[in-house]
Amino acid sequence: MTATEIKRARAHLRKTDPVLRRVIEAVGVYRIRYRDDPFAALVEAIIAQQVSVGAARAILKRLLDLYPRGLTPRRLLNTPEDALRSVGLSRQKTSYLHGLARQVAPAGRPPDTLTERETELLRLVAVGLPNKAIGQQLGVSENTVKYHMKNILQKLHLHNRAEAAAYAVQNGLLRPAAQ
Repeated sequence: MTATEIKRARAHLRKTDPVLRRVIEAVGVYRIRYRDDPFAALVEAIIAQQVSVGAARAILKRLLDLYPRGLTPRRLLNTPEDALRSVGLSRQKTSYLHGLARQVAPAGRPPDTLTERETELLRLVAVGLPNKAIGQQLGVSENTVKYHMKNILQKLHLHNRAEAAAYAVQNGLLRPAAQ
């Protein structure tokens, strides 16, 4: 939308709707803060709906902390719902964010999701078990563990085991220790 179109739309709304006229005059022109990243701006707008400014800021900060390499649609889609809920997002907002991410994710590559087996294997990697021990615990060969690990790294766009372990921790895949 061009600046001229925005001015015309604002003038039209002021003229036709007395309530919006007062809002426009009180608030002024709304500017999206993330000009280079509209996805991030929309994520922030979704989080801010129906919560206080302080709560929205805290939730947004915790969400962004999940992504030290930056929030992207693909990374959001690869994040388990439990991890998103753990930062304070409701199920509905999680659903909205996933919907947004699906709409803006790069075309041609569907979101990569881990199978249950891959998720379990990733949990064991994150606690530091070597391939042989993981294989024994899961009842598979060491080669099968390597195969799953290769798939995990590909799906999550990671480079090595350390990144995979960090991903598991950052995305809440580790189960709490038994009390």
